Amino acid sequence: MCGSSTVKLQDLVPADLVRRKYVGETYYSTYNPEHRWYYLSGQKPEEVTMLKIHNTDKDAAVRFSLHSSFQPLGFGDKDGRESVEIRTLVFDSVE
Repeated sequence: MCGSSTVKLQDLVPADLVRRKYVGETYYSTYNPEHRWYYLSGQKPEEVTMLKIHNTDKDAAVRFSLHSSFQPLGFGDKDGRESVEIRTLVFDSVE
C-alpha cells in the first residue's frame, strides 16, 4: 500500500473502467519517488486489510489510495491467495 499523504492528484492518470454492465473511471499512477510504499508481511488468513480507496470530497485529507499485489519468490500455486473485494458507499448526512 502507498501512504495516501504521498499521492498527489498530478501523479494519477484517469482511465476508462469498462465492464459488461458498467462504465466508470479509474486511475493509473505515474512514478513518483516521493511515494511511500508499505508491505504487509506475515498476514494470516484470518486477518483482514481494509483500504479507503477513494473519497469524492475534494477537501478530504485522504482522497486516493494506491495499492498493488505481487507473488513473492517461493510462493507457489499450492499456497494460493484469495482476494475478496467489497465496495461500500458511505454518505455524509448534512442537516
